[in-house]
Amino acid sequence: MAGISVIVPVYKSRDYLTSCMESLCDQTMDDIEIVIVDDHGDDDSMELAHTFVGAYSGPKSFVFTQTESNAGPGEARNIGIRAASGEYVAFVDSDDFVDREFCSALYSAAKQVGADMAYCHLNFDYPGGRSIEGRNPMVRSSVFEGKEKRRYLLRYKSFFTTYIYKRAFLLENGICFPSTHSAEDSCFLGCCLLSAERIAAVDRPLYHYLVYRTSVSRTRDRNRFRSRLASFRHLRSYAKEKGIYGRYALSLRLISWKKGYLLAVRDFIQNNL
Repeated sequence: MAGISVIVPVYKSRDYLTSCMESLCDQTMDDIEIVIVDDHGDDDSMELAHTFVGAYSGPKSFVFTQTESNAGPGEARNIGIRAASGEYVAFVDSDDFVDREFCSALYSAAKQVGADMAYCHLNFDYPGGRSIEGRNPMVRSSVFEGKEKRRYLLRYKSFFTTYIYKRAFLLENGICFPSTHSAEDSCFLGCCLLSAERIAAVDRPLYHYLVYRTSVSRTRDRNRFRSRLASFRHLRSYAKEKGIYGRYALSLRLISWKKGYLLAVRDFIQNNL
């Protein structure tokens, strides 16, 4: 069993995939399994991935799997979770890359306190070399409950790729990405935060999110607002199924208002007017 399985959904990313794969193979931690999920783009990204892996001779291991047909990044990640064997899982988008110590720093922090999740910060990298740091809230204690959890829930960012997640924790709690195509990442992270009992932080930006005009999040979609609202209905339903909705009702209402309804209005205006 690997220490970390890094799940990489691949869809129309030929211009960025090599940089992503190189950053994963260059990790200072050797005990890494890289799970490549083919989401059936119409370019040669997967041929590029197979060529890269065929030429690789280092200590990292690889697993190839696929969606039945183009299903979007959420379902591709769910398939990756099922195919993974690592103690923890991470998610790296195929058009992003990570610092060399991304896996080792997060894994060490998680193991030190027996955490269900560990996280870092990220850099938004723009064309031309400009970079802006995006920071997650910092936890005061690894014990993640009560006021600490409520405080974090009210402030959390949807930077789900800056976390690693204990795979057994995801499976035992039935946490997966909803079948929506907007805010599915924020919903997934919210479900994890609701159920996590211990969490660890690395106060460094170790993930690089590439900002470019044709990213999926910037593509015009007239139904994105409906999908966003459905994602946060899923989050509330998850809390009710776990019997913890009442404990975090105020936080969940505010999350749904800020990340759901307000941004759904923005999505509607941007995509329909």
